[in-house]
Amino acid sequence: MREFDEKNEIGDTFPDEHVLAASDDLIPWCANFANYLASDVVPSDFSFRQRKKFMNDVKKFFSDEPYLYRSCADGLIFRCMPEVEMLSILEACHSSHVDGHHSDIRTIYKIFQCGYYWQTIHQDANESSKACNRCQRDGGISRRQELPLNPILVIDEFDVWSIDFMFPFGSSHGMKYILLDVDYVSKLVEAIALANNEGRSVTAFFKKIILSRFGTPRAIIR
Repeated sequence: MREFDEKNEIGDTFPDEHVLAASDDLIPWCANFANYLASDVVPSDFSFRQRKKFMNDVKKFFSDEPYLYRSCADGLIFRCMPEVEMLSILEACHSSHVDGHHSDIRTIYKIFQCGYYWQTIHQDANESSKACNRCQRDGGISRRQELPLNPILVIDEFDVWSIDFMFPFGSSHGMKYILLDVDYVSKLVEAIALANNEGRSVTAFFKKIILSRFGTPRAIIR
């Protein structure tokens, strides 16, 4: 038993002296603010001007373990994100399947809607938009991509009606179509089953239902 222990003696030293060493690239940009909130320690290598600016900026941050948050003048609170998560956030808010490859300003707005913040967010969003392959090939969204709009001025209830047919349906007592009339203001729906979709059937329905109940409309949209 003793020979087994000697042969399998466990060493108490690490072969690599840098096991616990941290690289400067892995230190997040908000580490100084988090350290100050936890221990009131200001980095010793700061100059007088840097120290003064740091003390002014640290007032905007507060810690709620394990996250650091930044409060803005408008009362909004954002979570400070480390560098390792910035790229995935930019891609999700700019080029994911549910986003439309908008400009850097729109991308920043969506990031703020998600509640995220970091110091170089404007620069990173601009560079991400410029590096996007689809944005460079398609260009920005202009008025040429906009669909034409036909504004409708609705003054009062039952002034404007929308009319349309629903089909096809299986024949029921000879009826194959459903005629729908919808008022644009009240969203009132009038419907009737018809055997055909001819104009005289529509005219008869209007005279019997719409004109007798609601009066003559100003416009009928088909």
